[in-house]
Amino acid sequence: MASTTRKPWISPETIVLADKKRHLKQRRHESKSMESEYRKLCNQVRKAARQDKDHWLRQQCEDIQQSYEENKSRKTFRLIKDINRQWQPRQLTAKNKREKILQSKEEVMERWTEYCSKLYKDKDSISPMIAELEKFEQYMEAEFHSVNSVDVATNVQFREFLFCHFLAPFVVTW
Repeated sequence: MASTTRKPWISPETIVLADKKRHLKQRRHESKSMESEYRKLCNQVRKAARQDKDHWLRQQCEDIQQSYEENKSRKTFRLIKDINRQWQPRQLTAKNKREKILQSKEEVMERWTEYCSKLYKDKDSISPMIAELEKFEQYMEAEFHSVNSVDVATNVQFREFLFCHFLAPFVVTW
């Protein structure tokens, strides 16, 4: 039974080699010959994976070149992005002023709102932008609460809307 892979460049032959290596790994301590066979198989898997990736990258470059020559810019840039894309972690938590970790979406949004407000407040007075946003928030909250029992999700959506459209572009560091 061959296993599957997340990497698009791994060929079925390399997967079969990796499965053989995985089975041999369990028995490699039985004898010296098993250990040397396991090491040879490890090297073969490593070499095959490198060759597969090299072949895949060459094919991707040819596809990029072809789409570029055909003036398919969207496809060209998508292919380039697929090659260059790296995993980006997403931070779903934040710390409050007392270094306590906040995990719920509502708490994190409130903390971001508090943090961004602090950034844009003058020491003595409130900046015009924050004052305007606070007026807008009070107005919207009054509107939401006047409509008989609006759930918490609406308030969270409202805060997300405020953050994404007004405050997020100005946040540089936490």
